[in-house]
Amino acid sequence: MSKELYDKAFSLMNSGEFKDAYEAFSSIYEENNKEYEALYLRSLIDFAHLKANFKKTIADFEFLSSFNNKFKYASMHLLSVYYDMTDNFEKVIELGELVKEHFIKNNKDPKFLIDVYFLLARAYYHRYTHNDTNIALDYINECIKLSSDDEDIDYYLFKIDCLIALKKYDEASLQISELQTTFSVNSSLYFAKEKLSYSIAKDYLSDNKIDEAVKYLEDVEDVVLQYDENCMACTWFYRGKSTI
Repeated sequence: MSKELYDKAFSLMNSGEFKDAYEAFSSIYEENNKEYEALYLRSLIDFAHLKANFKKTIADFEFLSSFNNKFKYASMHLLSVYYDMTDNFEKVIELGELVKEHFIKNNKDPKFLIDVYFLLARAYYHRYTHNDTNIALDYINECIKLSSDDEDIDYYLFKIDCLIALKKYDEASLQISELQTTFSVNSSLYFAKEKLSYSIAKDYLSDNKIDEAVKYLEDVEDVVLQYDENCMACTWFYRGKSTI
């Protein structure tokens, strides 16, 4: 394959002319269907920028993931991202675990491992079992450990979600308090506090400890309560509101 064709395609991609770059890499692949680099790069361009040939792009990634080639695990990684976007969490786990092992074995850049760990954390969390939530917590802790960006609150917020789901309320509260010193004004952090209060209140309500539950429900906004009729009714009653 002519080096000039690749040089042209790379030049178009690097200059942000993604549609033309997509066509250039497509031409290379169509001329020789063993040019897996061209296939991968055209698919990457569509996945990241164009989003105009999505079905074809996903099919390309699936093809590249199906046999040994230089772009197999990179394609599986991007498929994991796609399945996360479409809430197909079982596929995220299936592919993500393979990608993780490959990245570790080959000493891949930690930033790639962080991304895979976060995908796996989200996927295991959405199985909604105690054991899987513990696995999710382990993965999000790995993200935090490997991350060099202390200003990224997303990992910590997800960790709080895991701790709440596991009813580790003291740990969740401590994590929120620590984050407040860094992110004093943050709507997501405020919402995390509300979710914690709401979960504690639900536990008290399930034990019929109404007074204790109300202490936690008082400061929870109606937008958090609207999906739980028992909590909403209890809160409205103690606020002197009508439930009718």
